[in-house]
Amino acid sequence: MNSERIPPTRVLSGSSEASGSGIEEEVPEGRALPLTSSRVTLLYLRRIAQALSLPGRGTKTELLTAIEGRIGQEHEVRNVQVIIQERESGESLFLVDNRGVFLEVTEVSREQARDSISEQSESIESLKQKNEELLKAVQEAQERQEDQEATITLLQGDVDRLTAEAEVVTEVESLRNQLKKEKDKAKKLWSLSCKRANEQEEVIVAQELEIEDLKSRLGEVTSRAGVSSPVDSSQDDCDSSHHSSESQSSHSICRARKGRAPPIDSYTGEDPEVRFDDWLPSLIRAAKWNDWTETEQLIQLAGHLRGRALQEWNLMEEGDQTSWDKCLTVLQKRLDQGTKVLATQDFKHTVQEEMEGVADFIRRLERVFHIAYGRDGMSKETRQSFLYGQLQGGLRHDLMQSAAVSGALTYTELVMAAKNEEQRQAELKKKKQLQVWA
Repeated sequence: MNSERIPPTRVLSGSSEASGSGIEEEVPEGRALPLTSSRVTLLYLRRIAQALSLPGRGTKTELLTAIEGRIGQEHEVRNVQVIIQERESGESLFLVDNRGVFLEVTEVSREQARDSISEQSESIESLKQKNEELLKAVQEAQERQEDQEATITLLQGDVDRLTAEAEVVTEVESLRNQLKKEKDKAKKLWSLSCKRANEQEEVIVAQELEIEDLKSRLGEVTSRAGVSSPVDSSQDDCDSSHHSSESQSSHSICRARKGRAPPIDSYTGEDPEVRFDDWLPSLIRAAKWNDWTETEQLIQLAGHLRGRALQEWNLMEEGDQTSWDKCLTVLQKRLDQGTKVLATQDFKHTVQEEMEGVADFIRRLERVFHIAYGRDGMSKETRQSFLYGQLQGGLRHDLMQSAAVSGALTYTELVMAAKNEEQRQAELKKKKQLQVWA
């Protein structure tokens, strides 16, 4: 609502004419503002509150509420206006309604007004500063909250990982206990089987002694009667000949008489405390116990190899895998801890021979690598990095001159490029020979 100058005899809006009282009362001249107007400053409200015997401190809203509560019992607040009368020394305030002036406020000096304005400005600046501090604090709190949420997410991931690892450990421990029970059960069964085999052996020995006694008696009887004793062909054939059917039957009885051999643990070659020479006697005892042939011994040997030892078996030449003595010699050399240092040196100096093909060189290089580093735990990338470096340095110079070979970036690419280049050179050489012959 715009301020206006009110003549001394003018009746305010909502006056007695509007209310029907018909009373006109002269009001002071000055600027008229509604009591609830935003242009009624904090200083004016304080002076009005003090004139009404109210506390003069607080915000505009608090002071206005207190003033409305005080005058609202006798006056309609919506009709109350503030008349600001300017004088040389300051300003006077009057509260009027439709019945006229009902409150006069002492004169407000201009210095007080300026002080009030300055105080309000300082209050506003203080509020702004506090508001900025609050905003900064809120931003910092939000950042801390985001950091805490990120930390909680990481911790939750760690908890999930630890939970999964704990489940794996629990499962492994359960399987380990189950394996231990199965081993104990197998040992008990083996002990029982050995006990029964010994009992059967004792019975067989007793029967053989009884048979020998009967044979001796029969010999005495026949000698007295002048008849030569028959030949114990089955016993002789069991000891000497393996060609007749009686000899084969006796030999089978001799082999079956001993029963099953004790269980043989698998050998990995990865435990430094268990050497190949320490494990091998258990297999040899089982072979003698069961009277295995050389082929059967080789089959049993390969069947009990695991991990590193099985890799060495697969890398052996075919001729070594069919000979018991050669097989043992090769495995003892490759699985011996002392050969690892030599194999490491050999690997670093492995180069392609003049007449050696690429495939043979790669096979030899990988065989030496397995002897040198087979027991070391390394990733596939590390393994290929080792092989890549030695293969690149060991290939013949004529192969490395090819851009495809020298530009290969991985071990697999280098192997394929070297083989292709060797094949290309062989075909080129063959074409040249054909041209010469032509």
